[in-house]
Parts: sequence; C-alpha cells; structure tokens
Amino acid sequence: MPSGAVRVTAKRGFYGEIFLICFACLLLEVSYTRIFSFKFFYFFTYLVIGVALMGLGAAGVVVALVPAIKRMPLGRLLRGACFFSSASIIAGYAVIARIPINTLEIPLTYAEPAKLALVCGALFAAFFGIGTAIASILGRNSESINRLYFADLTGAALGCAVAVPFISSLGPISCVMLSSCAIASAGIWS
Repeated sequence: MPSGAVRVTAKRGFYGEIFLICFACLLLEVSYTRIFSFKFFYFFTYLVIGVALMGLGAAGVVVALVPAIKRMPLGRLLRGACFFSSASIIAGYAVIARIPINTLEIPLTYAEPAKLALVCGALFAAFFGIGTAIASILGRNSESINRLYFADLTGAALGCAVAVPFISSLGPISCVMLSSCAIASAGIWS
C-alpha cells in the first residue's frame, strides 16, 4: 500500500444476527402466548404481548440514552445482550413454570399480584435483552438500514410462520428453549 493511502475496511452488516434474533423473538412470543393461555386464562396472552413490547421498547430507550452502551464495541455488546437474553429465557421459563398463580385471587390478596409481577419481570428480562441487541444493530448501521430491516422482517416472518407447526410438533416449552438457542447462536456469531 502506498504511503499516505487510507485503508478502507468493510463494515460488518450483522444481517445474520438480526435475522436470528428476530426469528427467536417472534417464536418466543408466540410460544409464551400458548403457555400463558394454558397456565392462566386465555386473556393473559395479551399480557405476554404487552410485556414483550415493553421489554423491547425499554431496551431501545436505554440504548439511546446510556452513553456507556454507545461506546461499547457492537460485537461485544451483542454477545452480552444475546447471552443475557438466552440465559433470561431459560431462567424466566423456570420462574414462570414453577410459580403457581391463582388468577381469581389477584384482586383479593397481595401475594397473587406479587407473583404475577415476578412472572412479568422474568418475561420482561428476556425481551429486554432482545431489544438491546436489535436497537444496537439498527442504531449503529443506519447506512444499511434497508437491508437490516429486511433481515429483521424476514426473521420475524419465519418465526411467525414456523411457530404454530413447531408448537404443534415440538411443544411450546421446546420452542421457548429453541428460541434461547437461536439467540445464543446470534451471540456466538457476533
């Protein structure tokens, strides 16, 4: 290379990572709606959707406002967010499966709302990690946002398309664990 020449390095796209993360996110969300409709009443499936959106949105706010996150190298941040989310999915399922909630007593006692808050916190943590990864990828790669968004939507569409057949054949618990593995794979890949 001649002296004074500037070396240009290609910026990594993170297309595979966002595809896997969004695939896992939708598979996880649909799987949890099945679990919640079985464990509680069917209308608690809307709670899953609300908590998932809250976790994704809160993560986007934190990524935008915390300077330390903005300074962290993207690969390292993605590994941390993906591994946090993967571990949160496994630990969160253990919490959700083991805590019995009597939904009819929620308005009558303090214990049942506290248990429900714990279950929601376990669900929130998994989606917070996912949201951190997605917001970081999209926020730092604005020059290729169209291709990243395509990978995001393709992964999410595939997650939606396979959710019902996977839940029918594998079961919702296996689908929750599959989503954990997919997110961990995205973390390893980054």
